[in-house]
Amino acid sequence: MEESLFEHYVLGGGWAMLVLVPASIVALATILRASLMLWGRSVHRLAAEVRATVTAQKKHGPVALTDARVIAMDTALHTYLAMQPLVIIYAAAPFVGALGTAMALHKAWRGPVSLQARNLGTALENAFVPLCWGLGVALLAITGYVFLKARLASIERNILAPAAVAALNEPVERIPGERRL
Repeated sequence: MEESLFEHYVLGGGWAMLVLVPASIVALATILRASLMLWGRSVHRLAAEVRATVTAQKKHGPVALTDARVIAMDTALHTYLAMQPLVIIYAAAPFVGALGTAMALHKAWRGPVSLQARNLGTALENAFVPLCWGLGVALLAITGYVFLKARLASIERNILAPAAVAALNEPVERIPGERRL
């Protein structure tokens, strides 16, 4: 009976695949979530949030340009923090894959001589599955992180900072009966 791809590449990879398969799913989900946050209407919501925060701060007293830019950076921080699982996956996945490969190679070499000759090719192939998977997951995570971080920096520079400066230049509407000190 022929093995399926799942049996060959996931189950054949051993214990390391219990870590690497969920890590690949988390990486894909994180990239998708951050992409949805950084493209489309969410960006305009972030800009409106920056404007509202700067306007609210202005009601309590003068706001400097640097304060407005800090408010813009704080607004972008939430999205940046949502991307942090990619950094962890990028750092850990190759090591988990290498450890899984080393343990599988050790297991393949310590069997009886007749077993080694007959199944050595399959054992070696299965031993390198975690290493390849770990490197692939790490590549996915770092590529997604780099693209998303570049997009976030562009949004911060081209949309959020100008929104903060625009809110800084708008006149403050006073609440009727409110006295300014």
